Amino acid sequence: MDACKFLICVSAFCLFQLSCNTPTSNKHIATPVKLKQHEIKASNETVVIEIVPLQQFTDDLPVYLEKGLQVYFDSVVILPERTLPVSSYNKTRKRINADSVLQLLSLAPSPHYRLGLTAIDIYTRKGASQEWGVFGLSLCPGKASVVSPFRLNRKRYKEQLLKVALHELGHAYGLEHCSNKTCVMRDAGGKNHCDEERTFCSGCSRRLNTFIH
Repeated sequence: MDACKFLICVSAFCLFQLSCNTPTSNKHIATPVKLKQHEIKASNETVVIEIVPLQQFTDDLPVYLEKGLQVYFDSVVILPERTLPVSSYNKTRKRINADSVLQLLSLAPSPHYRLGLTAIDIYTRKGASQEWGVFGLSLCPGKASVVSPFRLNRKRYKEQLLKVALHELGHAYGLEHCSNKTCVMRDAGGKNHCDEERTFCSGCSRRLNTFIH
C-alpha cells in the first residue's frame, strides 16, 4: 500500500461481479467474533464513530451498523441525515462519487470518525478507470469513510456491510490490508470475501490498539 499521508484506500470489488449471485448457503456465513471493548479504547478520550446517513433509509440499516460497531468502539452515534451536493451524483450512471463524499465529511474539523452511509452505488478513480465501483472508501489515515450495500449480497447485506464498515474504519485508523483470509482487513482482490471474514485478526487488533492509544 502506498505510504502517502492521506492515501485513499479502496475496497476494490469488480464492477461486473455483484456478490448477490453468490450461493446463499448458511455454511458460508461467518459470525463476527466480538472483541472486548477495552481492547480498542483510547486512553484519554472516548473513541466516537459518527454514522452519517446520506439519504433516508426505509429499513433499520443505520441502527444495525450502530449496534454492530458498538461491539468494537467506545461510542457510536447516528447523526442527522445529510444531503450530498448535486455534483457528487452521476445522473447518467446513477452513482455517487465516493471521493466527493469524503471531502464533504472532512469539511468540518472533528475529533471523531465519520462514516457516510448510502444505499446508492459508489465509485472512485483507480488506475485507468475513472469510475471504479467500490463497497467502501476511506482516507488512510483520516477521519472520513463511506460505505454502500449496493454491491453486497442482497440477502446478507447487513452482515456484510458491517464488515465493510470495519474494514474502512480500520483504514481510517491507519491499518493496511492483511493477508489473513478471515480478517476484515483482507484485500478484496476484485471479489467479495465478506462471508469468509470474521473480525480483526490478532495482529490487526494489536496495531489498531497502537494507533488508537
